[in-house]
Amino acid sequence: MAKDDKKSNSKPQISELMKKLLEPQEVVISRYRDGEGIPRIEEFKEAVRRGFFLIKFPNTFGGSEIGVSLKGLPKEYTLNNLTSEWSPDGSTVKILGKVEFQSIPTRFRAQFRLSSLEGVGNLELL
Repeated sequence: MAKDDKKSNSKPQISELMKKLLEPQEVVISRYRDGEGIPRIEEFKEAVRRGFFLIKFPNTFGGSEIGVSLKGLPKEYTLNNLTSEWSPDGSTVKILGKVEFQSIPTRFRAQFRLSSLEGVGNLELL
């Protein structure tokens, strides 16, 4: 097998930014806020019902904002076949979604406090 054939069958190169996003860290839902920055929780819940929202990793250079799809995630990568799990008291939500970042398919995993739309999350290679 030629060297070029081996390269075409190898996994994609993972950038430094991707490596950083694979580590659990602060994540923020930067949309769904009023003019004073107060979370509009019902708008976020509606985005989850629609199956798409934007997430921001504020600790990356410039703050990386990426889209998270809650559709098309294989069942084995979900929370009991769900992409979101709301706490009984409604204060937090766990989210699993699908992100294609730098042409690499990943799963997004996070838990957010609804009062602030902030939490901890990361990407995971699929």
